[in-house]
Amino acid sequence: MKVLHLIDSLTFGGAASLVKDIFEFQPGNTNIYLYPLRLKGNVVDIVHPNVIPTTSKFKYSLFPFFDLYKIIRQNNIDILHCHLFRSQMCGYILKVFCFQHLKLIFHRHGAPNEYWFAYVLFLLCSISQVDYFIAISKMAQGFLFERAHVPKRKIQLLYNFVNLSKFDVSSVNVSQARTKLALKKTDFVVGFAARIVEAKGWKEFIGSAVLLREDRDIKFVIAGDGIDRPQLLSQLERQQLEKQVIYLGYQSNMTDFYAVLNCFIIPSHFETMGLTEIEAMAMEVPVIASNVPGLNEIIEDRKNGLLFPNKDIKALTDKIQLLRDNATLRKALIEQGRRDLQKYSLPEYLKRLDNIYAQI
Repeated sequence: MKVLHLIDSLTFGGAASLVKDIFEFQPGNTNIYLYPLRLKGNVVDIVHPNVIPTTSKFKYSLFPFFDLYKIIRQNNIDILHCHLFRSQMCGYILKVFCFQHLKLIFHRHGAPNEYWFAYVLFLLCSISQVDYFIAISKMAQGFLFERAHVPKRKIQLLYNFVNLSKFDVSSVNVSQARTKLALKKTDFVVGFAARIVEAKGWKEFIGSAVLLREDRDIKFVIAGDGIDRPQLLSQLERQQLEKQVIYLGYQSNMTDFYAVLNCFIIPSHFETMGLTEIEAMAMEVPVIASNVPGLNEIIEDRKNGLLFPNKDIKALTDKIQLLRDNATLRKALIEQGRRDLQKYSLPEYLKRLDNIYAQI
């Protein structure tokens, strides 16, 4: 059975990271193919012989359809596995008008713009042509069932994975990584990594830095880029936080980033699941997350992490101080997180994915 993965672009983000690991973990698998619909931003490089490059740079272009028509015919593709909204629209059109024999899978990664009315309307119209919808959390599963009226029999729950061979703290020289950022051994380092947009909670993260500005032993590190970057930099300057908050921008090497941290913050206003919480757990970094659906499916308060009320800067700050002052709690959260990671291993994920393909 031959599977063609479609993705909007290979821009840095959760969906692109997942696809990269799926392909690079199976370098000899000649039955999987990948085609990005356009070139955009910081492109994730994927090493696999069946990654087919695109030359399109436009969001709405017909050129990918011509490429895909050739790819499907020449390689006898059986399944289109569509990641994100635009690739799902493209897969739907290809099946309806060109290849009715194709099996169609829509993988719901849960980007915020997928809550638009247009997306829900599209799902309602496409249900009859889609064989399976993959939901990455119970929250995403509920959205498909309740908002888009997808039958439960068509929804497969498949949590994101973490590549434990990549996210391994023993592979990083922590002292050297800290020295590069001018961090002292005694600093308690708090991290945030996400797209710099309001929904990811960067304002709450900076708000905690403001409340803790007098504590010179606590440092804050930010990795990521996005449309709010100028606003973030302006706020750091206005609050005179440049010495306490280190902004790194886009980072291709996230293992070094996690390695310097003593705790990792996910202050998202909403999240379908995400990847950073399990990446941090794999790197033995305690996680503090907002108590919202999707995140609280993975993070259990005072078991494998800490939760705080959504958008509550004071509560977030209290949790940071609690972790800083309680080494026993930090150790317990790290140990439980390491045990929980077995549920999110890449080999287990691929087995479940193959089972979904086999059921079509």
